[in-house]
Amino acid sequence: MREIFNEIQKRLPWVLLMTLIGGLGFTWVQALSGTGNIAEFVGKRTVEIGGYPDNFAGPIGWSTHMYIAFAYSMAAATIVSLPFFPNQTPKKIVFCVVLGVVVGWITTLIANPAIVVTCNLLALKSPFASDIFELGVYTKFGVPLWNHLWFFTAAFLLTGVAADRRGDSHEKAASPSLTSEVMPVKLETAKL
Repeated sequence: MREIFNEIQKRLPWVLLMTLIGGLGFTWVQALSGTGNIAEFVGKRTVEIGGYPDNFAGPIGWSTHMYIAFAYSMAAATIVSLPFFPNQTPKKIVFCVVLGVVVGWITTLIANPAIVVTCNLLALKSPFASDIFELGVYTKFGVPLWNHLWFFTAAFLLTGVAADRRGDSHEKAASPSLTSEVMPVKLETAKL
């Protein structure tokens, strides 16, 4: 268990980077496509349900959106830190892409009910106080699905492959190289 915790800790800088890239990139793609801003929607909906002052909408929406990006990135880092996850880079890349697509599709499938439950909880209401939107509304090929697919694929690749590539270079520098192990033998042979 300690090894898994150490692996997750090693990936934390990549989790934070993915939180920024993912949280801001997700909203940027929405703005470019004209589909609306999820952080803005969550903030307005929470203020409406909870009866909070209107000026709370922005901070509530953005903090919720960035926290969710952090939680998803942390979940990706945890999954790639598990012992069954492949260690070889080519296999790890394939696993990361496959997981990114599967998790991206699943989170898109449950996005509507998750948004409603989140807004209700932030408004200090029962999670099911409002009508729950139907499942799978966003799983058609469009901005919500593509946003989830790129986010999770990037999250798995950054926290899995990039963190390991950085970790490999530190481990190699700390361990003796092949030439330093062989060289003393050659020197001793030369002295004979």
